Amino acid sequence: MTNKKLITTLTLCFFLIVLFTYGYFDAWANINNWKLSDSDDAMRVLEVRSWLGGQGFYDFLNHRANPPWGSEMHWSRLSDAPLAFIELGLRPFLPLPLTEKIAVFLLPPLLGAIFLYIAAKVSDTLYFSKYSILILALLFLNCSMLIFNFGVGRVDHHNLQSIALVTIILGIFKNDLKGGLIAGFALSASLTIGFELLPIEFLIVAYLGIRWLINPNCAKLVKGFCIALFIGIIAGLLIDIAPSKILMQYNDSLSIAQVAPIMVGAFGLLISTLFFSDKKLPYRFIALAVVGVFVIATAWQFPILRKPLYWQISPLFVKLWFGDVGETFPLKNFPMSLQFAVLGFLLIANIVGIWQTYQAFKAKNNFESFMLLSLILICLTAMTYFFQMRVMVHAFAIAIIVFTPFIAKILSQRGIIWALLAGIVIGPTATPFHIWVVDTFVPKTPAKYKYGDSANCRATPDFAHLAKLKKGLVATDISLGVETLLSTHHDVMATHFHRDTGRNELYRIFLSAPDKADELLKADKVDYIAFCNYHTEVSNFQKYYPNSFLAQISTGHVPSYLVPVPKPANSDIYVFAVKK
Repeated sequence: MTNKKLITTLTLCFFLIVLFTYGYFDAWANINNWKLSDSDDAMRVLEVRSWLGGQGFYDFLNHRANPPWGSEMHWSRLSDAPLAFIELGLRPFLPLPLTEKIAVFLLPPLLGAIFLYIAAKVSDTLYFSKYSILILALLFLNCSMLIFNFGVGRVDHHNLQSIALVTIILGIFKNDLKGGLIAGFALSASLTIGFELLPIEFLIVAYLGIRWLINPNCAKLVKGFCIALFIGIIAGLLIDIAPSKILMQYNDSLSIAQVAPIMVGAFGLLISTLFFSDKKLPYRFIALAVVGVFVIATAWQFPILRKPLYWQISPLFVKLWFGDVGETFPLKNFPMSLQFAVLGFLLIANIVGIWQTYQAFKAKNNFESFMLLSLILICLTAMTYFFQMRVMVHAFAIAIIVFTPFIAKILSQRGIIWALLAGIVIGPTATPFHIWVVDTFVPKTPAKYKYGDSANCRATPDFAHLAKLKKGLVATDISLGVETLLSTHHDVMATHFHRDTGRNELYRIFLSAPDKADELLKADKVDYIAFCNYHTEVSNFQKYYPNSFLAQISTGHVPSYLVPVPKPANSDIYVFAVKK
């Protein structure tokens, strides 16, 4: 085994050991009690459970929410597949409930190792070092956001998207037909999973088009990309949409509305590279312009693409719940302390990336690759600050890749002491310094609400009193819906997902006057009411609609048609049975 392979193997083992043992006892206890990082993780478990339990491949409804219609999800079986694969592998050896929990425990660190391996390949393309993967691992393990998204229990799709992004970059950096195929299929997979990286993917496609326009020597890369994207996006459509619904249009998940213009663009760019790569620049420009016109004309045929994001949700839902979901808002809306801590790291990474790009331009070595990586990081930083905080994890993932060749070069030229200093000063290890500055000099802003993280409103023991009741329909506050499904046998009126129309009837009940709610509860055959006073939505009902049914019962004014269910001392979930 060569030194490079030995270092890679040892680093991956070290990396997995750290992730698997990072807060091991708390992590396993949380998974064992289904206290996961986020409600999206809980819904992933439910989706895979239903799928492996016999629910149809194209049936994305959660039939226990919003019965009898179900709660519609905008997710993909592609993002369900890794968790399902591990569960199926464990089932011959372990009881079914345990396989679910072990799979949730195992999957994220394994995905982290995949990300680390691919990211090291990207870094080696920029500056080859046998220590690239070790440097990356140390940067990764000192970045709390990456540990969170690849730590045990995190089975949402964000980690898969980070893997897809670095795979796209790796393929482009290879600069050949094989690299183009890798990048095209990875981009197709990313779009099949979701659209959170869509602006970055637009940037990458534009980069490839402009690169071919200026230098047609990359024609093989672009050809491979176009072929893979054309095939991959069709495969993605067939994964996400049943053949009988192939013409249905969505703007929050892959559908014909996105696939048609992508196919036109991929085919048009492929034809351009085949017939115009040996032509002069004006001809290549005209070819690209024609392709662009056809793509825009095709996209214009689908009105759904002109609708705003989350168009399904009402202003009332924004006011009561969605308007306080932190990850869907830009960093600039958050307290200055958090802005400083996040930007302190990302801006340094941007400076390092731009510096390396400049140096590569001067040396006429790998300039295009450095430039693409810097552009992606700049775009992700801007998206984090001006668009949505959820993009931050991908910005951090690219940032550590930007740092790695910089530190590797220092290591080879100046030695380990200087490399360690560079990692401490500019890497994620500098984050505690940013936090110290924030704590010392930035005025503290009190939290608007408690979000339930410190409350006993999420784990299975918190639902013990509800779980022992006869199966029925529960009207919960929105934040409690998914966890109720996971930790009890009951059905719920609604979950927080934006396609779930059950919240319309749920809010009709919660907003009604207490003397009218009884009639609505019986009409909808609701058996139980459950809520957590620590949740933002309950606080908003109390603030904006103090005379409403939910505001009244959450402040202790309980009507006679509700029977309180005694709760365990360690639970903050209030449950009431509806008198029949």
